[in-house]
Amino acid sequence: MFRITPQHLLWVLEELVAGRVHNQITVDAETAHWAKIALDRMLDLSAGRPVTIEPPRALALA
Repeated sequence: MFRITPQHLLWVLEELVAGRVHNQITVDAETAHWAKIALDRMLDLSAGRPVTIEPPRALALA
């Protein structure tokens, strides 16, 4: 994160407003699910809201 400059952030945001996406990252559904939970928890903590912990789902063994 320390390598992100205000100029680069501005450029990326302006490109998004213009409808152009650069460096888009795609992940599988399970990774996206857990990443969203982690982000939601971080945002809840920064807003001072209590965080609920969801128990991990059982892993399917093939």
